[in-house]
Amino acid sequence: MAEDKAKALLILPYFGAFGPWFPLFLHAVGRQHTLDLLLIGDTEPAALPANARFVPTTLEALRSRAETTLGLPLALPEARKLCDLRPAYGRLFAEELRGYDYWAYGDEDVLYGDLDRHLRPLLAEGMDVVTPSETMTTGHLTVLRNREAVNGLALEDPAFAEALRDPALWAYDESSWNRPGAEGSFTASVRRAEAEGRLAVRWGWPHAKRGDIPWPGRSYRYEKGRLIDNEGHEITYYHWGRYKKAGHPFPSPQEAEAGFSFDRFGFWSADGASGRQPFGLVFDRHGLMIYGRDGFSEVALWRMKLWLRERLLGRRRHGR
Repeated sequence: MAEDKAKALLILPYFGAFGPWFPLFLHAVGRQHTLDLLLIGDTEPAALPANARFVPTTLEALRSRAETTLGLPLALPEARKLCDLRPAYGRLFAEELRGYDYWAYGDEDVLYGDLDRHLRPLLAEGMDVVTPSETMTTGHLTVLRNREAVNGLALEDPAFAEALRDPALWAYDESSWNRPGAEGSFTASVRRAEAEGRLAVRWGWPHAKRGDIPWPGRSYRYEKGRLIDNEGHEITYYHWGRYKKAGHPFPSPQEAEAGFSFDRFGFWSADGASGRQPFGLVFDRHGLMIYGRDGFSEVALWRMKLWLRERLLGRRRHGR
């Protein structure tokens, strides 16, 4: 396959009930041409886009397959532990990867924008590993070339086998940040292979966005498959992270077709003409926020007034 037509298969084992953001994730996946989805698990979605397929299995069956294929013992007390196994997906799912130039591991709590536009040029360069972060291989999305030097890389690291044996999560797919003192991680393995000239790696790619709860004054618009921030910058994807716990109802695929916007306070129409929350009060680590859908200048003004009031009252209480 020509490099400019390279395609990646996102391998996503998922067990249990889907979150309310999952239909939106599938909608965004369905708009991509560079990325297909292999969903593996015990719950089949009601509908899948044309570029996705579902393979039914259980967590125990997947554990058994991994041990047989990789020749390593795997402690798998819960699905989250699969994060440590991710770097070996290229070896584990070799059969499903036939015909693909690349594969990827990632999270489902993301909203893809125009992934084709930003990812395709990087794959055309023939990179072996493409990761949005400049510092580590990222768990919410890392793309890897489908060749043995990449697929077997984690198996060269003794720490990988140790991570698989340990019932606790290491986050080995990133930097083993959940295991202080760990001597290995997939990030370390990739950097070592890159330094030895065995792999071509792109650390950090333009317009990727980690996400979480948007900063005050920051908003994003999703329209016609593109994701744009309020300063006009187009970004590749948004990782919901802690935003999932904010309680905002996620847009349906039908609403996504029409377009929508979002900020730290929720979702509304893409043009800002109608919102689900016209006004309200929010107290968080930034203080008490009084907001409306009229714009962020009003939010900033109210925050300044409340901050000044707090400072003045504080001075009076302490006799300053």
